[in-house]
Amino acid sequence: MAARKHVQIAGLCLIGALLGGLACVFLGSQLDTILPHFLLDHVLSPEELRDEAIRDRTLEALKAAKSGHARYWYLVGGLLVIISGVGLWAISAEMRRQEEASDSGRSP
Repeated sequence: MAARKHVQIAGLCLIGALLGGLACVFLGSQLDTILPHFLLDHVLSPEELRDEAIRDRTLEALKAAKSGHARYWYLVGGLLVIISGVGLWAISAEMRRQEEASDSGRSP
């Protein structure tokens, strides 16, 4: 029974990793559109932020100079999804094996 509990806990952890991986992929897809707006506060002073012409030019320059961080988020998210997917597949096979062993009357 303790082994079954450990398998369930591992499954929950892998589901969390799967959701985290999907969140990384989503964040990576949104990063190139969101990041330039966040960087404006660091690049421009408050007076420059109030000037629409300077703000718009700087925003366009930041959009043109994409950092490429999104690919790292895609990579991390993809790895998490793949690893957790394989882990969940292995855990489901283990749970089936334990159920078959308990149905046949012997302990796993």
